[in-house]
Amino acid sequence: MRTVGLKLESSVFTATMAKIIRKYQELPISQIKQIVSNNDYVYKCDIIRANGIKTLLHVKKDLSNFIDLKFNEY
Repeated sequence: MRTVGLKLESSVFTATMAKIIRKYQELPISQIKQIVSNNDYVYKCDIIRANGIKTLLHVKKDLSNFIDLKFNEY
C-alpha cells in the first residue's frame, strides 16, 4: 500500500496551524505539536482513497496561507 502525507516543519508551526489540523484530525493541540516536533505526518492517507486525497487537498489549501507545503510519498 502506498501512502501520501503532509508534514509541517516545527520552525514554522503555530497554534493557528494546529487549529486548522484539528478540523480534520480529532487530536489535542499538544499532540499535534508533538507530531510536528517528531517530524511525523500530521495527515496521511492511502494514495488510492479518493476521500483521503480530497481531505489532504483541503488541509493543504487551508494551511497554504501560512507556509509552502510539499507532498511526500513513501
